[in-house]
Amino acid sequence: MKLAAIVPVVMVAASAVLLVYRTAVWREAEGGAIAAEADAAAINRLAISVTQLRLSLPTTGLSERPDEDVMQIAQRAARDSALPASVVREVTPLGERISTADSSLTIQSARLVVEPVTLQELGTFLRVCFAVQRVWSVQRLDLSAVSTGGAPARLGEYRAVLSLSAEYSHTQSTQTRPGNRQ
Repeated sequence: MKLAAIVPVVMVAASAVLLVYRTAVWREAEGGAIAAEADAAAINRLAISVTQLRLSLPTTGLSERPDEDVMQIAQRAARDSALPASVVREVTPLGERISTADSSLTIQSARLVVEPVTLQELGTFLRVCFAVQRVWSVQRLDLSAVSTGGAPARLGEYRAVLSLSAEYSHTQSTQTRPGNRQ
């Protein structure tokens, strides 16, 4: 008789423990989801600001060939944004091609990697970088969370890979190329 009375109590206690455990797991998952939503909203705001910045720039179709390389522009923008020049990790020239819209124009492309930066630092960097020169424009921006040796870096730091292009008259001087160090 005593065993029959104990079984329901044990079952209720086990259910209560399971409920408490599931609540803790749910709260942890909810916290992660809230953080991910906040990051997604911040990235969306950054993308909108990049689009607005790009739309506010005049066309570069009649610009001269860049008179300095992308690395110099990026390092100066980093310095002017109060970032260390070391955040400008690499510049890779991607080549040139004749514009399909206007055969008198050349399109030059490069890839710029900036890391580690927060979204706010990246926004400041982009504003400074493209306010001082109007030849290069961002065609694509890929963001990924920074990790160091398998361990995550500081929360909110990203690696930004920018695909850049410059459009100009191909009859201009051809002395410099993106990534050239002078």
